[in-house]
Amino acid sequence: MKPVTNKNTNKLYIRQDCNDLPGTAYQYEDGTPAIETCWELSDKELEIINKTKRIYVQQQGKTLPPMALTVESVFEGE
Repeated sequence: MKPVTNKNTNKLYIRQDCNDLPGTAYQYEDGTPAIETCWELSDKELEIINKTKRIYVQQQGKTLPPMALTVESVFEGE
């Protein structure tokens, strides 16, 4: 799985010892800040997902921020 840019990408998140992460910084209608990233799966990863119907999320730290995994961008349909 690799992060990819798209037409809405407006920021590059950089952290030492990590790959650069393209993303889209935006705000919800109530002003809450948010970030969307886009990921492209390999054919092998798609095969595994088709078989297991599972995706695992790994994050560093002791807490998890609110997040959502989707198959459509919040910007689709604009």
